[in-house]
Amino acid sequence: MGSAALTTDPAAGGHDRDDARDDGTTDTHAGAPDAPPVDRDALAADLRPLVGDDADALADALAADL
Repeated sequence: MGSAALTTDPAAGGHDRDDARDDGTTDTHAGAPDAPPVDRDALAADLRPLVGDDADALADALAADL
């Protein structure tokens, strides 16, 4: 029974890097995905136990900076 094992040995036709693929699919890089919108209310709710009444102002400042 033959073996279909992968090899990284260049002498055996293998590669030690993904970017050495023959089809070149790893040479083209996709752009970074768009970040999801900031949920200001959820951010304020998460901050409220930590900073109390300042959570709304801090959430506004953080959301404006992003």
